[in-house]
Amino acid sequence: VLRLMPRFLAEAGLVVTIGLAFAPSILRSAAEVRDAQRLRGHRARGIRGAVPLVVPVLAGALERAVTLAESMESRGYGRVADGLHRDEALARAGVLASLISLATGLGLVVFGRGPLALRWVMLGAAAAGTGASLRALSRLVPRTRFRPERLDGFDGALAAGSVAVAAAVAAAARGPGGRWYAYPSVSWPVLDAGTVALAACVALPVALAAARAARLARASRRAIVPQGARA
Repeated sequence: VLRLMPRFLAEAGLVVTIGLAFAPSILRSAAEVRDAQRLRGHRARGIRGAVPLVVPVLAGALERAVTLAESMESRGYGRVADGLHRDEALARAGVLASLISLATGLGLVVFGRGPLALRWVMLGAAAAGTGASLRALSRLVPRTRFRPERLDGFDGALAAGSVAVAAAVAAAARGPGGRWYAYPSVSWPVLDAGTVALAACVALPVALAAARAARLARASRRAIVPQGARA
């Protein structure tokens, strides 16, 4: 629901979402405090009797709110890019002025006097100004989208090699070399060298990944070597 809300309602939607998320924890905290007070023999009677129940719940809620605020601030919530504070102030002032104009135009249409067409024109202008102000405010709220990593040729070769090795092992298991008895017996179990080689090929994806990691490590080391060291 928060993601589907318009950008200019991002802050209000975030506040409502946090409030809805805190409601179950507050109820759970109230139940725990009530049980603890009952174990101590306390019985809530009147307003004064409810103080030992309300104060710990409010203290816990404030502590969780401060912790959440610190974590959100460390992640950059509510911050504006450098140089956009003035634009944000102007956009908020424009939204407030346009909303007042919209309310005034609506009042003139309903209760005002004079030409009706002029009143409707004023209301339309106020509505257009409100839309423009909200759009300007929405541009100041960045929104990112998650883009999954795309598969490249290495991923395709790795998947094809794994499927090929698995198919070869399954085909070899049906042959005579695949029927071997692993438990101790008088005679040695029949073990085909080809089947062992195919089973060892299961480690091929690991070898390919290790080779790719080594290649990337060498490239990164070459990239960070200073120019004087290269000379």
